[in-house]
Amino acid sequence: MFVVRQGHFDAFAESYNETFEDRMARHLPIKFPAQCDELGEQGLRRRIRDGVERAKRHKIQSQTDVARFIRFMFTLGPDFDTARKTNWVRPILADSDASAGQRLDRIRAEARERRRADRQKKIAKQEGHTGARKEWP
Repeated sequence: MFVVRQGHFDAFAESYNETFEDRMARHLPIKFPAQCDELGEQGLRRRIRDGVERAKRHKIQSQTDVARFIRFMFTLGPDFDTARKTNWVRPILADSDASAGQRLDRIRAEARERRRADRQKKIAKQEGHTGARKEWP
């Protein structure tokens, strides 16, 4: 009979994480070249490991979902799950009735909506709009 001891499981988990880290270290510079250049190889790997740990705190465990979480660290900020600027994320991550994938989908949708609203505000400001319609002469 084959018995898997905790040491075997730990070694497997470590190997699993190293492989995941390597894949993310190859993927992220393609999507976020400037940020990854600024971080450097070691900084990027630290960010990935930090993302894995942060994701675990929110019960996000599958590689696909952890990868999405880490990408949010690049698009929303490295501490998007705790930062004041993105405090709208906290209740979404805390929703115990939703799966990890559902929570990440909601974050993506909310982030897109906020970016869209910010762009509209910026355009309106540039055009001198205050929200009131101007009459044409």
